[in-house]
Amino acid sequence: GIGKVVNAICEDEKGIFWIGTDDNGIHMYDAVSGDVKPFRTAADINSTYYCVHSLLVDNGKLFAATYERGLEVYDMKTKKMKSYLHDPNDSNSISSSRVFTLFKSSNGRIYIGTANGLCYYSREKDNFVHLKPEFRVASIVEDAHNNLWIATKDNGLYYYNIKNNEYKYYSFDINDNKSLIRNALLTLSYDSKGRLWVGSDGYGLCRYDEEADSFIRYDKLDLPNDIISKIIPDGDLLWISTNKGLVRWDVDNNQTKTYSKSSGLYN
Repeated sequence: GIGKVVNAICEDEKGIFWIGTDDNGIHMYDAVSGDVKPFRTAADINSTYYCVHSLLVDNGKLFAATYERGLEVYDMKTKKMKSYLHDPNDSNSISSSRVFTLFKSSNGRIYIGTANGLCYYSREKDNFVHLKPEFRVASIVEDAHNNLWIATKDNGLYYYNIKNNEYKYYSFDINDNKSLIRNALLTLSYDSKGRLWVGSDGYGLCRYDEEADSFIRYDKLDLPNDIISKIIPDGDLLWISTNKGLVRWDVDNNQTKTYSKSSGLYN
């Protein structure tokens, strides 16, 4: 059956939802018929384990970020799969075969966050261009000025000005409560008002204050757990996924509602 842990869901041009699991590959969900069927499972690759962290559909191709199997790209027209693995002897190969996140920017470029840093896919040369940071990338978002913010798993937050090819680094400072909440980060998200939210691995969340070029921490927020795996904007609300339940937060009125197993969540 489908893997027990779902890491990624994305919708293609035909309304089919592709589901990436932590242990059993990729499945397809047809929302009209309600059918779920396996597309490429651990058994299909002669393995007991097939971890997919992130999925992205672009121009009839499904990009899958896998753990130790690199970037897999499935062409829906030709039905062919191509794998891109890290080659230590090729500086234009993908940064690592452990791929964690995929992001398509407004100019159509596909950025790939790996265990050894950030790169993007060059369609013209069918290879990869390496960028900073050279640490494990957890999340990538784009701001209104088409610049990137890159959260790392243990090494803080990077801002990348694409036009000028300039980087700025933000990190936790124990003596500055307006610094980044911690260096161990999991997710980034922009809300409907254009504010950048940062979710950490065990320390709650903070928001970037663009005017002050600093961070506002929300350590008094009523969360069931401080491991923030995802933040999804919904109008004036934020949906915050934690290790102990899902939280709906009305930011402006500072009202939270927590949904847990007893509310009908799986776990």
